[in-house]
Amino acid sequence: MANEIKIKTSSDCQSVIVYETSGEYSECCNETGWGEPNLKTTDISESYLLIKGPTMSEAKKIDTTGIFPSATELGFELLAEDLGIQKIDSGVYTVELVCLYQPGTEDAETIQTKCYFLFSECLKCCIENKMAKVNLLEVDSKETQMAVRMRDLYTNMVWAAEHGKYNDANVIAEYLRNLCDCCL
Repeated sequence: MANEIKIKTSSDCQSVIVYETSGEYSECCNETGWGEPNLKTTDISESYLLIKGPTMSEAKKIDTTGIFPSATELGFELLAEDLGIQKIDSGVYTVELVCLYQPGTEDAETIQTKCYFLFSECLKCCIENKMAKVNLLEVDSKETQMAVRMRDLYTNMVWAAEHGKYNDANVIAEYLRNLCDCCL
């Protein structure tokens, strides 16, 4: 049976796309994929995503029954309004995919996985715009100092997210969101 579900996420400033990438079973190349001798995608009776963003008070449940799981790496696009928010805010998102096999029976099984991703394109745009407007040779300029500070904080935010320090990354993202007045 498929014992692992993989998720890839990509994003732009308008949406988040989640991919279920377990793929099709192959004895040589993908022993945890969907299909004989593992569970088939049609064996899953219910699936849903739980998504929590940096400005969301609780995770949003999105029904993906019939879409996930997929042996063909199908993507599922989520708009901000699907998540109950006004815009896709910069910060760390938690995405959990839950697939239910024969719920309510003796053989019931839940297959789930969780991943985290840093959505930072809007902050990156803002900081690049600020950096382009300052002269780095003017080290005493408040605008230059602020732009450099924001760039350094952005770098720290990315590092924190890459090293599993999601709360730290979200604290930095919130601070930067409050400073950015463009691209957001």
